[in-house]
Amino acid sequence: MAEFIDLILLTAWGIVLGLLFHLYRLVFARMEGRKVRYIISYVFWWSGMIGLTVFYLLLVNGGQLRLYGLLGMSLGIALYTQWLYPRYGPFFSRFLGRMAHGFALIGRGVRWVFTVILFPFALILMVLEKGIAFIFYPVRKIAEKRKKIALQQEQE
Repeated sequence: MAEFIDLILLTAWGIVLGLLFHLYRLVFARMEGRKVRYIISYVFWWSGMIGLTVFYLLLVNGGQLRLYGLLGMSLGIALYTQWLYPRYGPFFSRFLGRMAHGFALIGRGVRWVFTVILFPFALILMVLEKGIAFIFYPVRKIAEKRKKIALQQEQE
């Protein structure tokens, strides 16, 4: 009886793996042109998926991978791809797409906060490295451009 319950739980995990693979396809389809970022994200994604699966196997089956475990996960993935995805794929795509967009917004917000917090320290570091003269560099360039324009207008 315990093996049957494990089979059902691992079939459910296979369905979750199918859903996570669908999320993977939605998220990584947007990273087509960014090779290095794509490869790094790819390695982290599948490392995380392997870690989740091993943790789930430890939780459900005591860490033992038996034939019914593989059959259960394979059956769950097959159920997702053959039955759930064709019926509910557009809903999953919209839901997961919005979820991925939300994660992107959170990432942009976190990046903005770190930029705002770290900018003064970066500015201090640049001043210490290059001296204070670099701060006035843009002002000097603008003054030179204005002077050049004024000379051109005088010559005409």
